[in-house]
Amino acid sequence: MELNIHGTGTKIDGMGLKIDGLVYALKNNREVADLQSRLGNELKKAEGLSDMQ
Repeated sequence: MELNIHGTGTKIDGMGLKIDGLVYALKNNREVADLQSRLGNELKKAEGLSDMQ
């Protein structure tokens, strides 16, 4: 019985690390998406300026 509890605790601990990694990766993806959106907006502005000339 003690071995089962220890094994379960180890598995839960490992899952916590994976969840932390997933949260970190998703956070970074959100930042990348925000930067891509800003870049797209700036490119549209630049295209609009070149069309006016």
